[in-house]
Amino acid sequence: MQTHDIKKHRALCTDNYLLSEDGEVLKMEDETAFYKEEAYKIFERKDDFDFKYIGIFENTAYAVG
Repeated sequence: MQTHDIKKHRALCTDNYLLSEDGEVLKMEDETAFYKEEAYKIFERKDDFDFKYIGIFENTAYAVG
């Protein structure tokens, strides 16, 4: 089982991290607010990613799924 662990998440991200999901662009501050709202929840997570394309250009990487 997992909880929303923002400290662990932040440790795995770069300082300029952005998440683009479902038409929204989220900064780490946005995700931190979400994690705090959901911190009480315990859940079982099963991630499954179907990457269509992974791009790397200089110091930027992105994945399209």
